[in-house]
Amino acid sequence: FETMESPWSENTLLKIGIQGYEPKMEELPPINLVFLVDVSGSMSSELSSIRKSLENFSQELRPDDRISIVTYAGYTNLALENTKASERDKILSAINSLRSQGSTNGESGIIMAYEQAEAGYIEDGINKVILMSDGDFNVGQTDAPTLEDMIKNRRKNGVEFSTIGFNTDGSGYNDNLMEKMSNVGNGHYIFVGSALDIENFSNQVTRSLMNIAKDVKIQVEFNPNRVKEYRLIGYENRVLNKEDFNNDKVDAGDLMAGSNVTAIYELTFVGDEGLIDDYRYQENKTVSDKDNEIAFVKIRYKKPEEETSNLLEFPVSEEILSQVPSDNMKLAVSIAGFGQVLKQSDYVSKDYSFVLILDSVRGIKDDDFNGQRAKLIEIIKTRKAID
Repeated sequence: FETMESPWSENTLLKIGIQGYEPKMEELPPINLVFLVDVSGSMSSELSSIRKSLENFSQELRPDDRISIVTYAGYTNLALENTKASERDKILSAINSLRSQGSTNGESGIIMAYEQAEAGYIEDGINKVILMSDGDFNVGQTDAPTLEDMIKNRRKNGVEFSTIGFNTDGSGYNDNLMEKMSNVGNGHYIFVGSALDIENFSNQVTRSLMNIAKDVKIQVEFNPNRVKEYRLIGYENRVLNKEDFNNDKVDAGDLMAGSNVTAIYELTFVGDEGLIDDYRYQENKTVSDKDNEIAFVKIRYKKPEEETSNLLEFPVSEEILSQVPSDNMKLAVSIAGFGQVLKQSDYVSKDYSFVLILDSVRGIKDDDFNGQRAKLIEIIKTRKAID
């Protein structure tokens, strides 16, 4: 937990972060992967990036790990049958044979990919279909809810479904569908939009292979004696009803090895001016022995092999208000601010601009892991130029 003053309002920001542990490649269970590659016309400019990414990643696999490649466009093709990673020449030949063609029948590709994954299924291993696409489905079943239901039903067989979105040329891209399919497939969503992303592809995919917790839910209760108003920034498509938190039948997000989840709340404290007037008939608050707490955070999660959730509870002490925000906190706030300026949020001051966000990101002096901060700077500069 961390806090800092909001750069776009008079309020305080609270960051809640979850970090999944990151096992080394040699610590992972046996791997059975099916890469489902979109080779339709809309992906013609992306295929060189896909080939390079797959070549690099195939070198990371252990000799007994297994890989298949299914392609789809106007028709579906098995480009590489289930093959041990030790057969490198065979794998490279299949990767280099990938060529663009025709329309996009994603439904038939998904069906064949699952058939391959289930045929090569490894007990107590990692079994996963990984879609590489721009999310454009224009032939066969193109209805998003129907595709999601198909993936949701298939996951019962123990095969997860992840997505990798490619959009290095800035053309049309269906981010919403790619995210939803990975969500219902108990998988992970990765976006590749630059040369840096291609360079980091192997690391990203390796970190997303193992699901360490499923149906992860976070519930935050704010102390009404301390917090007058609060606002969760983002996650509009992830909000659950209060009663869903303790209901283990309700599906939620999954946490992959090495991945992290960050939530940022904007808080108005009691006594400060907020957006909502005080209630005339508001219930009287009483002083309690918990008034040194700002909030109480509860996390529910299931181990991958279990169907009953575990509960973790964390009080958030007022002591964090006096702590100096870390560079990680500053970066997270800059990203959240950038997203709000892009959306022209009504909650952000008109004085808060791309220039101020750039200054904030450039002022962060910590090591730039995998060049992600440099990439963010380039994105902000590009958007600023367009604006």
